[in-house]
Amino acid sequence: MEKNILSEIDQMKYLFGYKPGKVISEQTTPPVQTGAAKTAPAKGGVTKTPQAGKPQQPQGPQQIMTVVNGRNVPVKLPLIKDENILNQFTAVGNEQIRDAGLPIIDKWCTSSTDAFLKAKQAYLDNPMYQNSANREEGSYNAGQDVIKGSYCHRMMHMMIAILNMSAAWSWNGDAFAKFGIDSLLDYLDGWTDKAYFKDREPSDLLRNFWFKNNVVTQQQFLTVVKNIVDNKIKSIGGDPTAVVPSKTITS
Repeated sequence: MEKNILSEIDQMKYLFGYKPGKVISEQTTPPVQTGAAKTAPAKGGVTKTPQAGKPQQPQGPQQIMTVVNGRNVPVKLPLIKDENILNQFTAVGNEQIRDAGLPIIDKWCTSSTDAFLKAKQAYLDNPMYQNSANREEGSYNAGQDVIKGSYCHRMMHMMIAILNMSAAWSWNGDAFAKFGIDSLLDYLDGWTDKAYFKDREPSDLLRNFWFKNNVVTQQQFLTVVKNIVDNKIKSIGGDPTAVVPSKTITS
């Protein structure tokens, strides 16, 4: 019962629209727009509204775009029909990491969560900030500062990059597994948010530290990629085995 309730609560967060390329803990609540939607003003400042009884020209499907390091990339995964679904698909949090099936990563994220909560509480307990108008926001930022650059945070942002690839290339987990680790790493740097990898590129971190020191093996990384991609496809109502990969991929 508790697991079902937590699952339902977890799904509710997608109703509020996440920004692409953000881990779940970094999302901000979007502004709420009230009132009736307005039509765009025509020339002369006159607002045109559809006339009753007059058929409107059919509109073609809008091309959904994902944003990757400041550039717009077309989404080819047919399951992603609007930006809300895209934001849900590319959001990554502790739940996705836990479900990826690699205990060491789950352990990293548990440690990061503990560090975040301790830093947040330390800020709240500091007498200097007792009367601060932005006390809650300050405590959140203090927690974020502690975990930025952690293994967990970096893994999350690499998985966001992978999910953006999946959306743009219409790839399931098997497609990434067949692509191979070397080919995947050649693309990963260009798709990952560089703000969290200022000291070294993601491919360098993986090849020359994680893989080299057996922190995570190449096969384990590919398994995480496959599981997260396929689980995300299922989360938006798709069947990973039914996904048809695009014949072309975007660099």
